[in-house]
Amino acid sequence: MFNKRNPDTDQNPQQPVSETPSTSSSYTPVSTPTASTSAGGSAATVLAEGCTFEGTANVDGTFRIEGKVNGEIQASDGLVVAKSGEVEAQAKVRRAIVNGRFQGKIHATDKVELQSGGRVDAEIRAKNMVMEDGVRFEGHCQIGS
Repeated sequence: MFNKRNPDTDQNPQQPVSETPSTSSSYTPVSTPTASTSAGGSAATVLAEGCTFEGTANVDGTFRIEGKVNGEIQASDGLVVAKSGEVEAQAKVRRAIVNGRFQGKIHATDKVELQSGGRVDAEIRAKNMVMEDGVRFEGHCQIGS
């Protein structure tokens, strides 16, 4: 009864199951971008607010910029410049949505959407373009190409 060994349990010892302690935390996870936050519904790569990137970015899918970018951008699907985003770049994408600041060139094979509050100083070349009220746009655009 006491201190007797069972041969079955000695040969196959059970691993102790560790329980994760329940703790409260003030940590708030960063939300994962959904299709509605991307330019075309594909998975998004996000440069968060407070982050800076300089150089060439080649993104498979959509590149969402909430921080600062200086350089070249190529995204297989789209570019989203959030309200907090600041971009100085040449961008080649399928679609672009600008709600923050963009300076440089945008070549979109489909559509460029400039949202209210966006500040754009750029050369834009796109098949289609939408500009909401409240956009500050300086530069020129070639639509239909």
